[in-house]
Amino acid sequence: NVKISSVKGGNVEISVKENPAIEKLRFEGNENLKEEMLKNIIDDRLAEGKMFNRATIQDVVSDLQMAYKYNGYPAAKIEPKFISRHGNKVDVVIEIQEGEQALVSKIIFCGNKAYDKDTLKEKIETKEKATWRLFGKEASIFGFEKTRIDADALNRFYKDEGYYDFKTEKIIPE
Repeated sequence: NVKISSVKGGNVEISVKENPAIEKLRFEGNENLKEEMLKNIIDDRLAEGKMFNRATIQDVVSDLQMAYKYNGYPAAKIEPKFISRHGNKVDVVIEIQEGEQALVSKIIFCGNKAYDKDTLKEKIETKEKATWRLFGKEASIFGFEKTRIDADALNRFYKDEGYYDFKTEKIIPE
């Protein structure tokens, strides 16, 4: 922030208020996405010693929310908190409420005529949640990146079978 004011005798006074430097950065509430992963997501944009900038904070929060969505936590809430420190410094605390992990309870294919649903389910990574499945729970976790991979797998399968004009229209979570 810069403030310019006129002073008597033709002198001009310019007041400058610098953004504070980040003294400490910490994450709270993250159990499923580890701190190392979160720090990789925010890269160098938000780090100890960097200048505090609210626009950068909003970008980081948005990126973290996207990461949680991609990892099966679409309801995650991320709230940045700021603690003013002496010497124009600030601590940044990223509070995270991960929420419940979204699991796929049912997979429905629409418009498939050449292959039944069981054949198509074998071709994709995503699996339906099953109470009997002790291992491989991660296969039933919903994630947007996984849906893209599944769509690519279906496209390849159909093209390999001679359906060159095939394409996955939409994958809609409900």
